[in-house]
Amino acid sequence: PVMLPTLVTVKPYAVDSVTATSGGNIIDDGGMPVTVRGICWSTTPNPTTALTTKINNATGGIGLYTNIIAGLSPGTKYYVRAYAINSKGTAYGNLDSLKTMAVRPTVSDVVMSNLTDSSGVSNATVIYDGGDAVTDRGFCWNTTGIPTLSDHVLPLGTGIGAIKDTLYNL
Repeated sequence: PVMLPTLVTVKPYAVDSVTATSGGNIIDDGGMPVTVRGICWSTTPNPTTALTTKINNATGGIGLYTNIIAGLSPGTKYYVRAYAINSKGTAYGNLDSLKTMAVRPTVSDVVMSNLTDSSGVSNATVIYDGGDAVTDRGFCWNTTGIPTLSDHVLPLGTGIGAIKDTLYNL
């Protein structure tokens, strides 16, 4: 009798902010040739070829295969499973997961206004969290060029959204 293929999912590796690599190892074809194999992934557990994003390998067969998963979102957990299809149907490997790396938050609309000899109003908006919680935001400044957090700092909370405050002692 024809059975479903037997396979295991390759643990995801080479994970960055938008890509990862995974695959499968088909141990047994179930008595009929594997015609399609690949990986499927989702932000919810138990991805399937019918309901989630997938990559098909051009060739079937048994053995080890890998694919690069692209187009992922930074700082996001994904569930991954290998799959193999023969004339009996679709078999899945074990469920695994990965979390992409977060990237730097994005700040926009940085404007200084109401400037005097010693003060000015700073405005900015944190528009993207980079895939992780913004745990600190505010303004930093110096008189030598590129300000860093080791210079003058005015912390203004957490999260995304508009920030505004007056800088003194300029």
